[in-house]
Amino acid sequence: WNENVASSFSVVCPSVAMVAFTVYEWHDSPNGMDDFIACSSIPFSCLREGIRSVPLYDANHQRGREFLVSSLLVEIKIE
Repeated sequence: WNENVASSFSVVCPSVAMVAFTVYEWHDSPNGMDDFIACSSIPFSCLREGIRSVPLYDANHQRGREFLVSSLLVEIKIE
């Protein structure tokens, strides 16, 4: 994939903030709903700068058979 998807946001209270990564299958139709694939939530206080691998989980937040090696590769910059 040749996509750069950047997000930036302000964190008011880092000690209780969570960062959620969610993966959907996108449907190109006017009434099509995007299908949930996987997600991961990380406390902001645990994030470190650099390129990181974020493990993905199913809708029940479990790493079932199909998610054992699934992850997102993200670059994190904290200013």
